[in-house]
Amino acid sequence: MTDYDCIIIGSGIGGSASAAMMAHAGYKTLLLEKNSFIGGVTSSYQKEGFIIDVAIHFFPAGFRGRFGKILRRIDMRKTTSLRFASHLENNIAFKVKGQKGITRAGSILNAAMPKGPSQGGAPSAAIPSDFKSMGLTKDDQKELMKIMVRLLRMSKKQIQPLYDEKCTVTEYINRFTKNPAVHGIIAFITGGMFTISPRIASAAEFIKCFQEMSLTFDLSYPYGASIAIPRAFIEGMEHYGGKLKTNARVSKILVEDGKVKGVVVNDEEITSNLILSNASIKNTLYLAGENNFDKDYRTRVKNLVPSYSSITFKVALKKPIVENIAMLNLFHGELSTLESATTGRKAKSTGFMTVIPSNCDPSLAPKGRQLMIFGTMSPGEGVKDWDSWTKAYYNNLLEYLPEIEDSNLFVDSTNPNDLVKVSGKALGPVESTACTPDQVGPYRISSEMPIEGLFVVGDSAGTNTSGIGTQLAADSALKCVAMILKRRKKPN
Repeated sequence: MTDYDCIIIGSGIGGSASAAMMAHAGYKTLLLEKNSFIGGVTSSYQKEGFIIDVAIHFFPAGFRGRFGKILRRIDMRKTTSLRFASHLENNIAFKVKGQKGITRAGSILNAAMPKGPSQGGAPSAAIPSDFKSMGLTKDDQKELMKIMVRLLRMSKKQIQPLYDEKCTVTEYINRFTKNPAVHGIIAFITGGMFTISPRIASAAEFIKCFQEMSLTFDLSYPYGASIAIPRAFIEGMEHYGGKLKTNARVSKILVEDGKVKGVVVNDEEITSNLILSNASIKNTLYLAGENNFDKDYRTRVKNLVPSYSSITFKVALKKPIVENIAMLNLFHGELSTLESATTGRKAKSTGFMTVIPSNCDPSLAPKGRQLMIFGTMSPGEGVKDWDSWTKAYYNNLLEYLPEIEDSNLFVDSTNPNDLVKVSGKALGPVESTACTPDQVGPYRISSEMPIEGLFVVGDSAGTNTSGIGTQLAADSALKCVAMILKRRKKPN
């Protein structure tokens, strides 16, 4: 007799979603969170009337994506408290360093996008005038439009060979153009999606996720900030009898005769023959005892490559400085800068992904104020002085938006060390297992570990799981729980 039918470690997207689905399936479920707050890096906090995300998030899909699928799976889509400011495609913009004005990303995508109900019609032949503010020549514009059209119109049958070839984004784009302006924009998009360079990112996964992001028409941000998503899943878990414990750090996964037996939490043993870990596959290997895995498996897990990390700035402003925009990407497109900034050689940003949560949900800032969150790639290691890097990145940010300096009430920042403290994942990666060609699709490591009853959910594992950021974590939960429920009898 065990204490619980299922124990889940970590309340991030993968963990909280799994907990909701397991409880709904009739499993006596316990969700353990080491922090005093839920959600991991998808959490939020309050300060001086602002509700601020711990990390930087913008969601490729709300209810039309995996979040909606999970809530429908647990029969709570119509009753959940979760709500989204959604369909924000035309509220996304670019601001190019040294250029006046902004470029609406929606106009670019709409021009390149297939037309018609089935998305099978011809793309528009028009080149949007907004391209001019990005500093692109007419030839650059034509090259970029051709690439956008190609990416958006590729079929699954055309994408699949790129998985088999283990082709990178740069290698694929080079088949059609070596135009540095085009490569610069593709590099910025790749970085925003996967937090890695296009030189090491999977072309197949990039195209698949780019299509999903562009053609789902459901770019979203949750009312109540990012924490609203794991909170909704935990509400679902508790509705079906599941239990949450915070300040509950797991120090060991108990294994006996090749099977899980439970966990040790704050010196207390809690038993279960089914464990789902959202603590990353590397941390789970350590918690379960490396000696319980054979050498080849240990080596494979330890050799998994994480994405780069990030530095973020949460800027509380006295008054709005950007109106009617949900995401403002600050862009310069220098590939050489991207490479040096992500290897620890140079404290200079690659540009900034900027989310403006208070433009999506005005309640996230006091009346008349504005909240902006800026994120940029950084190495997870190789830097000894993060304070100097953070200062340099902030100065880079002011080159795009100098008005921040005189308008801010306060600026909070996070660096990779801060992300490590929240997530427990070494180097503070944005994605625990990066979307490189040998780590995506059929090559992604399985959620099922070679110990009976031990599984991993989240962004670090799950063969054939797919998606950007939190969508990847949610997809892992969906596929892992489906696999478990198919194999196991419903508990009494």
